[in-house]
Amino acid sequence: MIFDIDKKSKESIAIQDDGGNVLQYGEFVNIINQSKGLLSDRSLVIVLAENTVDVLSFIITCLEHKWIPLVINKDLDNHLLKNYIDIYKPQVLFTPPNFYVECQVNKVVPWGQCLINFISGNKSNFDPKLSFLLPTSGSTGSPKLVRHSYDNLTFSAKSIGEFFELNLQDKALGILPIYYTMGFSVVASHLQAGASIILSKYSLTEKCFWDILKNEGITVLTGVPYTFEVLFKMRFERVKIPSLRIVTQGGGKLSDLLWDLLTTYATNNSIEFIPTYGQTEGTARMSYLASNQVIERKGSIGKAIPGGFFEIWSEEGKLIKDQVAEGELIYRGRNVTLGYAETLKDLEKGDERRGILQTGDIVRRDEDGFYYIIGRKKRFLKIFGLRISLDEVELLIKNKYSIDSYAKGDDSTLEVYITDAAMQEEIKQWLSNRINIFHQSIQIHYIKEIPRNASGKVIFAK
Repeated sequence: MIFDIDKKSKESIAIQDDGGNVLQYGEFVNIINQSKGLLSDRSLVIVLAENTVDVLSFIITCLEHKWIPLVINKDLDNHLLKNYIDIYKPQVLFTPPNFYVECQVNKVVPWGQCLINFISGNKSNFDPKLSFLLPTSGSTGSPKLVRHSYDNLTFSAKSIGEFFELNLQDKALGILPIYYTMGFSVVASHLQAGASIILSKYSLTEKCFWDILKNEGITVLTGVPYTFEVLFKMRFERVKIPSLRIVTQGGGKLSDLLWDLLTTYATNNSIEFIPTYGQTEGTARMSYLASNQVIERKGSIGKAIPGGFFEIWSEEGKLIKDQVAEGELIYRGRNVTLGYAETLKDLEKGDERRGILQTGDIVRRDEDGFYYIIGRKKRFLKIFGLRISLDEVELLIKNKYSIDSYAKGDDSTLEVYITDAAMQEEIKQWLSNRINIFHQSIQIHYIKEIPRNASGKVIFAK
C-alpha cells in the first residue's frame, strides 16, 4: 500500500483531528480495502480539502486505488472552482457537507461527514505515473498544476523520515493545510514512518491550539516563517513542551530575527531546529540544514536531502564546477515532479523533467558545500509560505479594476504600483482578501505611468 500503511501496527493511531475523529492504522487499511471499486479506475477527483481525518483518509485512498486527487482549498472562490471543473472535467468532486456544487451532479455518496459527488462520465488517457495534483499557486487560484508521480511521493516521504529520524513514537502537529505541499509532506513522511499526525484547523492564536501543542505529546512541529512570527508574538519562547524534539521550517526564507529566536529556543529546550528548503515541483523538500549547523551556517538552506543532489548552472545553462560559486540552483532527485499541467490534455503527458529541476533560485555555494539563496530568477514571492505570482497579481488587478499595475516585493512584503491614486486603499483591502495575506504585508504605491517598451515589458531602469 502507499506509504506502507498496511505494514504498521494496527492499533497505533495514524491520524486524528481537532474534531475528535481518530483513525488507527488497522482501521485505515480497512477503509482503503472496503472502498475498492467505489470509483472507476483512473478517475480524476477534485478534493476540496481541509485538515480533517475524513479528507486525508480519502486522499490516501485515492492514491492507493490509482484515482487521481487534485487537492485544493475548500474555501476557494466558487468561480475559481468552476474554472477548475471547466478545465479539467473531473469525474468526481469531493466536498465538505452542505457544500453547494455549481454543476450537474449525477450521484452522491457519503464519506464520513464529507460527500463524493459524481459529476461527469468523461474519461481521459492519463499518464500511468500520474498520482497527485497540486496547484502551483494556492493564493491566486491559478489552474496551473504540478503533476506528481507515485515515486515522487514515496521517495520524498522516506527521505524526509530519514533525515528527521522519524520513528513509531513520533507525533506531528499538522497545522499547515494539506492542500499545501509542505502540509502534505508532513502527513506523508509520518505515515511512512508509522508515526501519528494530529490535524488542526485552529488558529495559532486560539487557546485550543496551544492546549494541543502542550498536552498531546507533540514531538515534531513544522511551520513556515509566518507560523513562527505568530508563535513568537504569542511568547512561544516561554512555552515548555516536554515531548517536543524537532522544530522545522520550510516555505520561505526566515528573517534573521526568527532564525535567532528559533535557534535560541531549540538550545534552551534541548531540541533540534532543522530548517528545510523546497518547492512544490520538488515534492516539498529538497534540502535541510542539520541542527548542529544552524548557528555556524545561519541563513543556509544546507545540503540536498538523502538521495538528492544539488548543482549550480550559469546564465547560459552550463554546469559550474568551481567549489565556491554563484548561479541558478539545480536539483536532481526522484522527488522532482513530472511537469506542469494547464489543460486536461496535459495530464496525459509523461515525465518532462526526468529528475532535473531548475529551481529559479539564485544561490551561493561556499567552500564547504553549503548553499545560500541570494535571489530569484522568476517573478514570484513566498509570503507566509504561500507562493505569490507577481504576474498573476497584476492580471487580477487589471481584470478587476482595468488599470495598469506593476508588482514586486520580497518574502515579507508585496509592493504594487498602480496608476490611480484614488484606488490605493480599496485595492489594498481587496487584494488582501483576494490572495489571503494580511493587508499589513501589502504596500500600494501610486505612479502616474508605468514605463513600458514597445512590447509592453516594464522598463526597470525607469
